[in-house]
Amino acid sequence: MGVPPMFRTHGRDARATFGSRRTPSTFLTPTNARLRRLRCAVPNGRSVLPRVRFFFSAASAWQIVSPVSKPSSRLSLLAPNATIPWASLGFVVLALGVATAPALNPGLLYDRVALERGEYWRLWTGHFVHFGLSHLLWNLAVFAVASIWAERVAPRRARVLLIVAPPMIGVALFGLDPNLGFYGGLSGVTAAMLTFLAFAQLARIAETEAAAAVVVAGAETRPAPTSDRWFWRTALALIILKIAAEFAVSSPLFARFASEGIQPVPLAHLAGVLAATYVQRLRFRSRLLGGQPR
Repeated sequence: MGVPPMFRTHGRDARATFGSRRTPSTFLTPTNARLRRLRCAVPNGRSVLPRVRFFFSAASAWQIVSPVSKPSSRLSLLAPNATIPWASLGFVVLALGVATAPALNPGLLYDRVALERGEYWRLWTGHFVHFGLSHLLWNLAVFAVASIWAERVAPRRARVLLIVAPPMIGVALFGLDPNLGFYGGLSGVTAAMLTFLAFAQLARIAETEAAAAVVVAGAETRPAPTSDRWFWRTALALIILKIAAEFAVSSPLFARFASEGIQPVPLAHLAGVLAATYVQRLRFRSRLLGGQPR
C-alpha cells in the first residue's frame, strides 16, 4: 500500500506507521510514540501535525466515552426491547383462575391442620386464594404493576423471588403464628415485589452514577443524587410504615373482606419484605441467574 503524496513523511518510523497494516485503534491512540514523532507536510510546506493530533485525540476520546451510556433509572413498561414478564402474568392468570373456580379453594388454601398432615403445597398455593372481590382486585392491582415492572428491570432475580417468596411466607406463618388457622391472598407476595422493585431501582441508580464517575474519572466528580433515589427510598419507608400500622390497628387499610371475621396478617407482609431483601442481597452462581454471581 503506497503513501499518498500529500502525506509523504520524513523518517523511518513514520513510513513504517503508514505502510504497515496496523489496526486503526493502534494508530489513532494519541499516546502512541510513533504519532509523537510523526511529521506531515502538505505541498505548500505548512505542517498539519497539530490538526492530525487534534483529530486523533477527539477520535480516541469518542472511543472512550461512547460505549458508556446512561441507563434510565426508570424502565418504561412499554419499551419494545423489554423482557416479557411471563412469570408475573402467570401469577395474575392463576389468581384469576382460582377466583373463577371457588370449588378449588379448600384444596389450595393455607390450612394449618392440612399442613400438619403433610399437604405442603398449600404453603405456595394458598396465596392465590382470596376472600372477596375487593381483596382480589386490590392485591392484583398492586401486584401486577410492581411485579411486571420488577421483572422487566431485573428479570432473573424477580422470577427467583416469585418462586421462593410464597413458600418463605408460608413457612414464616407456620412457624411464627401457631394460632393462624387459615390464610389466603397475594398481599405478602405483593409486598415482596414492591420491596424488590425499590431495591432494583436503587441498584440501577447506583450503577448509573458509577458509570458516570468512570467517564469523568480524571475530574474525580460524581453526579448529584437524583430525585429517583429519594422516590424509591420513600417507597421503602412507606411499605414499612404500612406494615407497622397494620400491626397496630389489626384491620385492613385498603381491601375489604367478604366476612367480618377475617383479619389481615401483617406478618405475611413483613415476611415478604424479608424475602425480597434476601433475594436482592443473594450472590450465587446458577444457570437460572446466567451462570454469574449477581
